[in-house]
Amino acid sequence: MAVALDAAGTDFLFNNVATISSNTSITVGSGSNRALFVVLCFNTATPTGITVTWDSGGTNQVMTQVPNSTAQNTTHSFSTIFWLPNPIAGQKNLAVNWTTSAWGSVCAIAFTGVDQVNGAAHGTNATGNGVTPQVIVTSAIGDYTVACHSDLAQAVNAVNPTQLFRDNGGANGNSAGNYAVGASPTVTLNGTLAAADDWASSGVDVVAASSAAPVLAVPRRMYLRRRWVGWCASPFGETPLRKQHPALVLPSKRLILPSGFRWAA
Repeated sequence: MAVALDAAGTDFLFNNVATISSNTSITVGSGSNRALFVVLCFNTATPTGITVTWDSGGTNQVMTQVPNSTAQNTTHSFSTIFWLPNPIAGQKNLAVNWTTSAWGSVCAIAFTGVDQVNGAAHGTNATGNGVTPQVIVTSAIGDYTVACHSDLAQAVNAVNPTQLFRDNGGANGNSAGNYAVGASPTVTLNGTLAAADDWASSGVDVVAASSAAPVLAVPRRMYLRRRWVGWCASPFGETPLRKQHPALVLPSKRLILPSGFRWAA
């Protein structure tokens, strides 16, 4: 099963606050194996105690910070990513809280076909000074990748491959987000600044749910009988078959499995 884009949200710009709440940023669909990702960019402070809650005031689904996704460059460029498997579908309230008032942006993006346990993998971060903020995310065919970038003084002129948001309207700082279809072994997500500046970037691989066929569990005391189509499993009792086939030796490769099943390793 490959990851598919469900919905790309609208960024929410915040100015000198320590809490935000929005119910218009994104509408999550009802597809299977869905997951929600939230990117956060801060431009003027070092936030601590960050919490992100989907459907705040309703089911209050608390999101998890992606390990190794936090980047900080001096005190004015900070980025990180949170995720949530199986988010409640619909246009729900997204609440973010932290300590120390700051300027920045938040944006959400949702996918279907995501592994519900290990769906946020290969979190990565990078910092630097220049015109090209970027992260290189370890990924695979069938996955997706998401990133965000923060800087203080220079406008973000573009992001690649696909723009999630680009916000140059903050009173202090600028930020952007982007995403791309997964590839092996890595995907580069970057931006272009108007001029060199200190920047911080975060990235994550959105891992596809497994599409492996189910394993056929055959009981140890399963008995076999021969049909004209080949060998197949039979639920008949022990005594009649042993009398009919007292020395039956059957290679397992000739046992016909139902459609959609596979042999266990």
